[in-house]
Amino acid sequence: MPKKRPRHPNTLVFISALAIAVYLAALVGYAYFGQQRLRDSLQAQEQLLLARQASHIAAYLDDHHAILEELLETPSLLRYFVIRGRGAAAPGAAQTSRQAARETLQAALATPGAEGRSVFRRLRLTDPQGKVLIEASFEVPQQLEPIPQASSALFACATCA
Repeated sequence: MPKKRPRHPNTLVFISALAIAVYLAALVGYAYFGQQRLRDSLQAQEQLLLARQASHIAAYLDDHHAILEELLETPSLLRYFVIRGRGAAAPGAAQTSRQAARETLQAALATPGAEGRSVFRRLRLTDPQGKVLIEASFEVPQQLEPIPQASSALFACATCA
């Protein structure tokens, strides 16, 4: 009768190979899901950063818009618009109101903002066709580019610093 081989070593090798395969599969799965969680958290972090930057930009623009709205309500600018709208009854009134409005814009340029420096480098009042009515700036005036048409009768254009 032939002698039978013991099955014990083959079973041990099989169980060891199976244990190693399960361990490797667990490592691969853990690495895959860990990578996926990392990607998701980085994407969420980027979305939060973008939302934060967007809110900062919106606040910055709101502040500048509020400054311009407040500036347009100053008495000298309102007087200039009234005199310009009436067609300058007195010859010197238009020039005087224009000079007062320009001085108001120049004073607004000199007023420091929250960061301690001027908020605007240049302020322009234009008509709807883009013709510059009054300009105040810290810079030497260059060739004035036309400003696109606007729906309102007069509007302000500002260049931020």
